[in-house]
This record gives sequence, structure tokens and C-alpha cells, in this order.
Amino acid sequence: MRATPFPPHAVPIPPYLLAQFEPARREYRDRFKLELSLVDLRGKLLRGKQNRRDRMTEKALAQWRALAVTEALRWGQPSMVACPGDRVMWGAPVMANNQVVGGVVVPPCVIDDRDENLRTTAEAHSQACAGLLEIAEKYNLTNSALLKLNRLAAFVEREKAEAIHETKKSNYNDLQKLYHREEPLLLHAIQEGEPTQARASINRLLLHIYNHRPLRLNPLKSFAMELIVMMSRTAVDAGADPTRIMGMNSERFAALAGIDDEEELSGWLRSTLERLMSEIHAQRRELARVHLARAESYIERHLSEKIRRSEVARHCGLSSSHFSHLVRNVTGQTFRELVARHRVRQASHLLARTNRSLAEIALDCGFADQSYFTKIFRRIAGQNPLQYRKSLGQAATVT
Repeated sequence: MRATPFPPHAVPIPPYLLAQFEPARREYRDRFKLELSLVDLRGKLLRGKQNRRDRMTEKALAQWRALAVTEALRWGQPSMVACPGDRVMWGAPVMANNQVVGGVVVPPCVIDDRDENLRTTAEAHSQACAGLLEIAEKYNLTNSALLKLNRLAAFVEREKAEAIHETKKSNYNDLQKLYHREEPLLLHAIQEGEPTQARASINRLLLHIYNHRPLRLNPLKSFAMELIVMMSRTAVDAGADPTRIMGMNSERFAALAGIDDEEELSGWLRSTLERLMSEIHAQRRELARVHLARAESYIERHLSEKIRRSEVARHCGLSSSHFSHLVRNVTGQTFRELVARHRVRQASHLLARTNRSLAEIALDCGFADQSYFTKIFRRIAGQNPLQYRKSLGQAATVT
């Protein structure tokens, strides 16, 4: 689903968007020291200040504003537009649902080659350009889901263009030779879970097919089937579930039989690659959760002891560095933080259900001393152990 194209006439901007523009404008000015204007589809200024020192006519400015909004819609994000007089401007579409009703734009910003601080100025403009989308989405001035689709479409088109450029440089006039060149690159990308590199290889193969017609469809189907079999084996080696891959391939090969043109075949090949990559990532996430559960079980059983990262990693069958990376990716915590949270959780349980002293609980949960126990408990639980135990007693009394 894409945004509705610009209508030939101006569309009124709903009152709720007019109201949301003002706080967005204030935040943008505070963060980036730049003005923000609200314009209609033709670039006419509705809200905001006009730079009186700007030599461009209002008609010319309106055209550049409209272009900035159009480019942002096309690419799914604000893009700098070069204006006359070594200036740039950028904008973002204002949308009511999926209908574009106007835009938010900055006034033209000067880029002067003689400026001693040109690099700093350019970096500040780049940050302000990227920040405009963040603020527009924050105040619901635009449809973030539609812009994300446009960004994805632009990314795919860029990948195709890069593949065309690479193919034109190639001296390979035979599909099989090109395949032998691309196969190790493609399979390595799948093995490493790198979808961008895998798509680039697929694009180069497909573009070779298009650029060297006529090629009969049935041999191409056989080639595509062989390619998918190789990719599937690599996906299984990379961790994908063999049963799920077999089921997916059965479904994909049945669909292949009904394909009757090259465009449909290329879509089939690309979508199959995406499915394979998704299966790899899904299985890796599941495997990571299994490893983490095994690690947490080990930690729970050895809370009163000194727990070393290398020992837990060995218990999970992983290297220490791989294990640390896994913990960070799945939990967002370091290994030390993970252990501390398990110790505080056990301490909370003992504080709530026993009358044991803090010193005894600290030792049972693996803390070196009561002082360190209090410090870590307060950081994680938000209060010290005595306060926590007292609050539980008060709650029981109220109950």
C-alpha cells in the first residue's frame, strides 16, 4: 500500500494536524536551531516564518518546497534538495491516513564552500534532515508505516541499479559461468545470515538472464530449482530447521510449475530467498533462547558460588565471546548484570518467605558481603533489602 498521489488541487489540512504542527515546530527549533514551516501540496506557506532576506520569489520557493516534500515521499524519508544559490532544503510529507495533504519543510540553508566550518555545518544539516522524520512521526504528522514501505522500495531499486552496474562490467556471457562465480558468494552470504549480500548475488544472476535473451523458460526453471536446492542445503547448515525447509520447498516447487514468464520467475526466486533467510534467523533466535535458558538454569543452581562466564559458556557448548554476544543480543544485558539479577531475584524470594538475616541471605545468593549485597539490591530493585522486607510486611498487614 502506497500513499495516494498528489491531487491536482489543494487539499485542506485537518485541524488536528494543524494543532500537532505547533509542538513539532517548537521541538525542531529547540533541537536543531532551524525553523519549520507547514505548506500545502503546492508548497504554499500555511504556518511558519518566511526568511525576508531570501531573494527567491514566493512562487519559486513554493516550487522548491513542493519538490522537497515529493522527494521525501518518494524515498520514504527527508532528502536534501539543492536550491539556487548554493542552498539546500528538505521536508517531509504531512498525511491524513494514507492521503498526502501537505508537508513540513525547512527554509533554504546556505552551503558556502568558503565557510571555514563547512564540514561542521554540513553534519548539522544532515542531522537536522534525519531528525525531521523522527519529529514528524512523533507528533503523528505523517504515516510512518507508508514511508517505511517507500524506503524499502527505494532500497530494493538501489540494489537493482547496483546489480545492473556490476553486470555491465562483467565479461561473463554465459549464465553457467556467472553462476559458478556467484555461487560461493551467495552461499557464504546465506551461511552468515547476510540478506543484503545474498540479494545482490541473486540480482546479478537475474539481470544476466534479462540482458542475454532469448533464453527458454524451462531451462531457466531447472536452473532456478538447482539454485534453490543449493541455497536450502546451506540454510540447513546455517541452522534452519530441515523439516520446515523441506515443507517450504515442496510448496515453492509446486508454485514454480505454474510460472510462465521470466518476471514471475524472478519474483519467485527473490521471495524464496527471503523465506530461507527468515527461517535461518528464526531458528537462530530459537537456538539463542535455548542456550540462554540452559545458562540461566546453571546460574540458578550455582548462585551461592563464584560463577565464571567461561564455565557457563562451556556448559552451553559456546565460546566465551560467542556466549557474551548471545546474552547481550537476547537480554540487552551483560553476563555480570544477568547473574546479578538472578541473585537479587533469589534474595527477594528469601526476604519475603524467611526471617533469615541479611548477612545469611547475601552469602546464600553469592554476594561477597552484606554491603555489596545492599548496593546491588538497591540498584536493581529500587530500594534496599530492609525496605523491601518492610514493604512486604506492610502489604500483608493491609491485606
